Amino acid sequence: LEYCMIIDMKIMVVQSYQSLLCNLLIIGGGLVFSGSVLGDIPVTERAALAALYDGTGGPYWTRNDNWMSEDPCIQKWFGVNCNNRGIIIAVKLGRNNLTGTVPSEIIQLSTVKSLDLRTNSLAGSVLSEFGLMTKLLHLTLSSNQLSGSLPVELGQSSSLQSLLFDDNELSGSLSPEIVLMPALVSLYMRNNLLNGSIPSEIGRSTSLSSIYLERNRLSGTIPSALGQTTFLRYLFLSENLNLSGTIPTEIALMTSLRRLALSDNHITGTIPRNFGYLRELDWLNVDNNDLVGSIPSELGWLSKLTYLHLKQNTLEGEVPTWICDIRNYDLRNNNFTCPLPTCCSGYYGNGYCAPCSQDYA
Repeated sequence: LEYCMIIDMKIMVVQSYQSLLCNLLIIGGGLVFSGSVLGDIPVTERAALAALYDGTGGPYWTRNDNWMSEDPCIQKWFGVNCNNRGIIIAVKLGRNNLTGTVPSEIIQLSTVKSLDLRTNSLAGSVLSEFGLMTKLLHLTLSSNQLSGSLPVELGQSSSLQSLLFDDNELSGSLSPEIVLMPALVSLYMRNNLLNGSIPSEIGRSTSLSSIYLERNRLSGTIPSALGQTTFLRYLFLSENLNLSGTIPTEIALMTSLRRLALSDNHITGTIPRNFGYLRELDWLNVDNNDLVGSIPSELGWLSKLTYLHLKQNTLEGEVPTWICDIRNYDLRNNNFTCPLPTCCSGYYGNGYCAPCSQDYA
């Protein structure tokens, strides 16, 4: 055992073979104990974990190995990850039958970088306190039963890099404070009840790389300001139903864009010809919209394009022969002119593009 002995105001530090350190400060002739033994979790952090255990049905978790024993790191509580200095850096309890609500005491986990509670049965709202966890980088709450709107207080975080909230019942609008979080790289909000428009402030983000907002109730138009997000690689806005207007030509300025999904909306107009400048694009899906015009020949410039879905629109004109070089395509239910390329006889190899109009005029 390691201990400190104070004798006649002299400090004797007796250390074991483990070389643990006991720090003493002398302040104004008095002594203040300022250190902690390696592996000794602060009382507030242990209390926060205890509150999580009590508030989410800990005794009924699928696994609760060693929970509520003396020290989360030394006793290795299931799902609690510590570094070699005995500091909690992650809590990962996904798919573990958590119920109830996440307690506000979670904010006391001041050293946690990753909190993963996905695929449980958690209810209630997303805590505003998450925005005050200064070390938190990754917050994963996907596949629960969370409801209410996203707290704007999340926007106070200067550390959060990923918000994964897919498959919940979150509602309300997406606030500018969320999309402008300075470190945010990935925003996953698929299959929720978000409504309102996509904030134009999104164009001022200097960090966003992935935006997944499919299967919500978003309305309005796709903001042209998206063209300013030069780091964005993945933009998924499919199945919002009330999303309308045309595809902004400014999207062609997103030179890092790899995947664009706009299917199952009410988008009108044509496919922008300047999409031919999206040299990194390998995936384009605009199925089930109200698009007109022809397939831009400029899409043939995209050497990395392997997935092209344009079905269920009102596209017309000739189908370019380069379509046969695409690995996965679907052009059905449009008004293309016959004859079609040889690869387009019903299902042939990589995709679908028949039938076509018999009108040669």
